[in-house]
Amino acid sequence: MNPRTLTLENFGPFVGKNFIDFTRLEDIFLITGETGAGKTTIFDALCFALYGEATGSRNGHSTTLRSDHASAGEVCSVTFEFSAGEREYRIYRSPKYERKKKRGEGTKEVPEKLELDEIKGGFAHPYNAKKEEIQGAIKKIIGLDAENFLKFILLPQGKFAEFLNLNSNQRRETLGKIFPVKIAAKIADYAAKEEMKARNLCEEALRQKDDLEKTIHLENFSEQVVQAEKEINELKTNTEMLIRHAEKLRKLCDLQNQELEISRQLNKLRAEYAANERNKKLIDDYRYQLERCAEAEPLIDKLKQTDSSRLAVQQAKKELDQAQQRREQMERYFSKKEEEAKQCGGFKNRIKTLTETALSLQKLIDYEKELHTIQREENELSSTVQELGYEVKEKESCIQKAHNLIDAYSDLDSTYETVQDARGQLENFYSAFSVYQTVCLREQDCLSRISLEEQEAASLNAQMHELQQEVQVLEQEEQTVWINHLRELLEPGKPCPVCGSRHHRYNEPELESIDKDSNGTLKSRLQAMEKAEKRHAECTGTLKALTRELDHIQQEKTQSHQMLLQAKPLWWQEEIKEQNITRARAEKKAQYNELLKQKERVHNARRDIDRVSSTLNEVKDRYIKSTTRRDLCIERQKQLTQTIQEIRKQYETVIDKQQRAADALAALEREIGELEKEIQKRENEYNRVDKELDRAKTQEEYSRKWYEKCDCDYQTAASELDAALVGTIFSDGDALKSAVLEVKQKEALSKQIRNWEETNTKLATQIESLESSLTSCRNSLYDYGWVAGQTLADTYTQQKQLGDTQKEVQERYEQAIIKRNTLYQTKEQYDEAFARWEKYEKERVRLSALSDTLNGRNAKRLKFETWLLGSYMEEVVYYARPRLEKMSDYRYSLQLGDSFGRGQSGLDLAVLDSYTGKVRPCGTLSGGETFLASISLALGLADSLQNRSGGIHLDAVFIDEGFGSLDEESLNKATQVLEELKEHRMVGLISHVTEMRSRIPSHIEVKKTAAGSQLIIN
Repeated sequence: MNPRTLTLENFGPFVGKNFIDFTRLEDIFLITGETGAGKTTIFDALCFALYGEATGSRNGHSTTLRSDHASAGEVCSVTFEFSAGEREYRIYRSPKYERKKKRGEGTKEVPEKLELDEIKGGFAHPYNAKKEEIQGAIKKIIGLDAENFLKFILLPQGKFAEFLNLNSNQRRETLGKIFPVKIAAKIADYAAKEEMKARNLCEEALRQKDDLEKTIHLENFSEQVVQAEKEINELKTNTEMLIRHAEKLRKLCDLQNQELEISRQLNKLRAEYAANERNKKLIDDYRYQLERCAEAEPLIDKLKQTDSSRLAVQQAKKELDQAQQRREQMERYFSKKEEEAKQCGGFKNRIKTLTETALSLQKLIDYEKELHTIQREENELSSTVQELGYEVKEKESCIQKAHNLIDAYSDLDSTYETVQDARGQLENFYSAFSVYQTVCLREQDCLSRISLEEQEAASLNAQMHELQQEVQVLEQEEQTVWINHLRELLEPGKPCPVCGSRHHRYNEPELESIDKDSNGTLKSRLQAMEKAEKRHAECTGTLKALTRELDHIQQEKTQSHQMLLQAKPLWWQEEIKEQNITRARAEKKAQYNELLKQKERVHNARRDIDRVSSTLNEVKDRYIKSTTRRDLCIERQKQLTQTIQEIRKQYETVIDKQQRAADALAALEREIGELEKEIQKRENEYNRVDKELDRAKTQEEYSRKWYEKCDCDYQTAASELDAALVGTIFSDGDALKSAVLEVKQKEALSKQIRNWEETNTKLATQIESLESSLTSCRNSLYDYGWVAGQTLADTYTQQKQLGDTQKEVQERYEQAIIKRNTLYQTKEQYDEAFARWEKYEKERVRLSALSDTLNGRNAKRLKFETWLLGSYMEEVVYYARPRLEKMSDYRYSLQLGDSFGRGQSGLDLAVLDSYTGKVRPCGTLSGGETFLASISLALGLADSLQNRSGGIHLDAVFIDEGFGSLDEESLNKATQVLEELKEHRMVGLISHVTEMRSRIPSHIEVKKTAAGSQLIIN
């Protein structure tokens, strides 16, 4: 979320509309003002626009957000524009409030109003939804609810340490709303459900396996299978024999049916052949028509040519009559237009007179326009002369002010060089002091480590002494055990296996019995003693190394102290202590910065003198030129006025006293235009009619020649047709036309003739083929055992009896197959059930282990969700730690509990104090230290969210107060961190600290007045 603009209308102490454009501010800006002026109200408005809630004590009292200075009819609202990623949005929200009724007494509650628009291409696209749905959409866009927004983006007064001081359970609940850990709980639930499914499947598979094991008898399974196979083979042989007999009867039936079908088809074809022969006479008539048409076809072209020539003669006669009528009509119309054209001479003389008058009027109009233009220019030049006079005085005043500023800082260069030298000496001294301080810290750390190693060495010496005493006792006990064991092995008269002596002292009492485990105890003590000696040697070596390191550090300390004394400035006073070095350095730096600003102002003043002097000369030149041009304009104005009066006197008859010259000129031009149009119209009409008459005469002559040609062509074509009909079967043209057939008619007759011939040939061929097939079929019947007189019904009866027998044998065969398959299937089901049970059992064991791990049924009783939150919190501390270390001058470092025990997440926060080397609770920090730690943690959480989630855009952070609790050095460190942060995030601060205003130039000042607060943006 990156703010762009914020508009407050009658909100809190602000009256009317107050607009803040965040895009015009720098990436880090400051909000300052008196107490109660309304600085926090700006953050209240921002939070109210997003969530309908305020940041401070006004939260929950939205009706109090309305300005007390606003009148009853004015609206209280907040409009907030911001961007989230690549998209831009605008929110409008007004709180509910009580207003007086328009009619009657009492008040009426005005409900809260909420609008959300998305800005695309400069246009607003509203979300047309209910208030609750719009609020949900805003939370989805921001990625945080109101509670977490106040903790990590907008840090109000008194809320800095809230998240810092939460316990583990409260912090777990808060982080669970921000980071995506709900999926972890869903994964754990899913694992538990999958484990329960696997358990149910395993139990079901085990039950099926047990049921099948009871059904099948595994001990005599092979005998049952052999008996079933034997029965199947016998029934299969009988079935094959019956199938062969049935196949023979089926073929016999087929041949009998085939004989009947061939006989029926043969009778049908013979009837069709006789019917086709009866159409032969009609086919002969069709052949005669085609022959007559073929004889007429050579004469068709001459007949068509004669008919075409006769039609052309008739058309040519018609066109000739029309051309004669058109020529006579145009001759009468031409005479009329010729009389009208002779009247145009008078019109042209009138146009010449009117044109001369119009030219004079046009000059008058041009003179009047020029006079108006010169008058306007003279007014503009007078105003310009006055403005340039003011500007000359202003530039001269600016030059005088710049000279005064340069005189005031005349001794600035010598002071600047003195302060710069002092600042350089102090920086060198401060660097030497930092080196000396670092060496002192290393010396303290080395002495602490030497002390620890000496304590451990002393402890190891005592431990080695105790172990040595225990080893001596255990060795004596082990020797006693061996003596007793050897006494048991001695026999009278036999040599001792150790010393070889044959004389044994049997009368000595037996030594006291020892614990048999003394040997193992001795070994463990020897191993412990060896480890202690090894560790003691390591401690001794470490002590020697630390001693050498201490000597080296002390030498460095002496050298750094000498460098510190050498680097001390000449002006340094003895009463200044080491703890004031930082303050003195800051004072010199501030003095140096102030001198830099003064030097910059003097430089700007000199540059302004050069720039303004150059501009002043230009302005004076413009002033002189403008004055001269104004005088010329006044003289030209007098000349034009006199000329215009003379022209008006000359044309008093055309221009009335109250009439403008432009109106008279327009009337003349209209009359001239009408006359010219009438002349042009008559001349054009005369020319057009003349051309039409010529064309009519030409067309008449052409039509007469065409008629004569067409009549000659017709006579020639008729003679040729009569000559061609001589010697043919046609007496005249009409008989020739009756013999001609169209193409479709000829094709239809030819097709009918061709179809009749093909049908006749096809039927004869089919009859011959069926007669041959009938003979072959009857021969095949005898081959399959057919007896004379045996009908098809007799064969069907034999086939039915054989089918019943075959069905009975087939049923017995199928039952035997089913019995055998049932045995195999049952055995296969048992094997599958056993394999399935083994598979489900392995899956159940794996899922059970996974579910136990994710749901906290493990050694640490740690759930997956809790572990994941710990990882997220570790990342937050990783981002926050460098900022706290830098702001605390590397004294404090955030630490996270690293132990997970009894289901706890280790989300407790603490700080490591490098001064003591111990870890402290966050509650032991001072107010300023708590402020720095909470800012570091909030920024670390924002970085973690930004890096992890593409849907949450934390592009801004706002901090309300807290800087007043910091000392100067901590304030410097905090400001440096915020300056680095502005490179990728907007930072808004509220502070009363005066130094913050000089450190942050971009600021919003809230000014308190009796009529409401005002905003001043710099």
